[in-house]
Amino acid sequence: MIVGIDLGTTFSVAAYVDDNGTPHVITNRDGKNTTPSVVMFDDGEIIVGQQAKNNAQLDPMNVSQFVKRQMGNKDYYFETDDGERYSAEDISARILKRIREDCESVLNAKVDQAVITVPAYFNDAQRQATMDAGKIAGLDVMAVINEPTAAALAYGVMKDDHQKVMVYDLGGGTFDVTIIEINEGKVRVLATHGNRNLGGFDFDNRLINYVAEQFMERTQIDIEDDDEAMQVLRSRCEEAKIALSNSEKYRVSISAQRCKPEKIEITRAKFEELIRSLILETEVSVDIALEESGLSPRDIDKVLLVGGSTRIPAVRDFIAAKMNTNPSGELNPDEAVAVGAAIYANDLVKQKMHGNGAGGTGTSSTKDREIPMPVIQDVNSHGLGVVISREDGTKGNSIIIPRNQPIPATASEVYATVVDNQTQIQLQVTEGDDDDLSYVNVIGTAEIKMNPHPAGSPVRVDLGYDQNGIVMGRVYDLVDNVFVGEIVIKRDANMSEEELQSKVQRIQNEELQ
Repeated sequence: MIVGIDLGTTFSVAAYVDDNGTPHVITNRDGKNTTPSVVMFDDGEIIVGQQAKNNAQLDPMNVSQFVKRQMGNKDYYFETDDGERYSAEDISARILKRIREDCESVLNAKVDQAVITVPAYFNDAQRQATMDAGKIAGLDVMAVINEPTAAALAYGVMKDDHQKVMVYDLGGGTFDVTIIEINEGKVRVLATHGNRNLGGFDFDNRLINYVAEQFMERTQIDIEDDDEAMQVLRSRCEEAKIALSNSEKYRVSISAQRCKPEKIEITRAKFEELIRSLILETEVSVDIALEESGLSPRDIDKVLLVGGSTRIPAVRDFIAAKMNTNPSGELNPDEAVAVGAAIYANDLVKQKMHGNGAGGTGTSSTKDREIPMPVIQDVNSHGLGVVISREDGTKGNSIIIPRNQPIPATASEVYATVVDNQTQIQLQVTEGDDDDLSYVNVIGTAEIKMNPHPAGSPVRVDLGYDQNGIVMGRVYDLVDNVFVGEIVIKRDANMSEEELQSKVQRIQNEELQ
């Protein structure tokens, strides 16, 4: 059985498509459609979801939240009181395992395959880390799909008209804006941009800082010195953010170091003032995506809002003013991404049954009903290139595939060796859109052996993104006119196969609460 999973920063959701071709969101063991992406470690027990979130105030040092922002960060570890260390993939795997178990309980079937969504602006290391987390959780990750693309698929799969749509995806921890063309259920991404460190978490932080300052003025107590009080404050500020979407003011009651609780009033106007600069940061991505798609606001037929943070009135007002149209309310901001992932997962299964590649065209009959087979044409969100040595002795970035190219994609560039009788090339593969190495990421290295030739001998490098946005490549010696090696990237930010298998074995024996 295959499901679609929206692995979110603050909440995660799963969905599936039934035999009649209808997508459904799967309720968890708490009877909810969303599961908090929170893991608690309590005396050998591992607790995932709402119970972990509820206990975060009492035992903040043993509760991991917002780990999605650390995906692909090799240096990140969450350490519990008993000295156990967990990587971002480890934490995410336990969230995914809990979701898998809930899916199996509801569907009464073994769930061993999934399509998992990622922010469109996730890089190669973050995408690979997400796939690794799925594998640790016991899932065969058939694909990762960009969150805005999944949302557009949830919207557009049954549409038979031609539309240009902007998906504005502002979740708990990440932001993407994607321009998409939908035509007869087919989804083609024209351009995407975003910020993988911008979301509701940052809105909460603005509120937290404001309340902490007000509390300091009244009590002369620095609440940041009290871990438990800070966790309570975070929870109260999350509540305030949600309440202010429907109310003009909200009072946060907070105490620290056994002082008398203080009630600090926050108005909607003050909240909007605090987050205004964050909302304006999203405008940069909107402008870039529009420019690179060759469109203007008047060319956009519909704006879809995805992610819980789009419920904030100031966000909706900004979009309405920017695009000169009211955003659509046709999608559930919390569930649309998972639904789109489930639709894509179902498509992959049908394509496999028919012996075709993913993303084919046509229809598939399920119990005598014709189900549209959506086509997804996504793009890469980052340029792809290699580090080169310039004539002046400096190093720079040579972009082989610019961003916003349809994927899967491959492209080639010819370079020259730098010393006589060179027998090895050390390639550093980059993601980024600048020729200055200060503004790009080296995502991995590959060592390629070749026959010795004079300096200046031509070498062709082929780089590409597969359908999941994962990097691949090949190298050719143009003197001997031979293929000399695959670019098997040693991803410094991701775990080795040995580490992965060890983590798979470890989690199998764990019982999650």
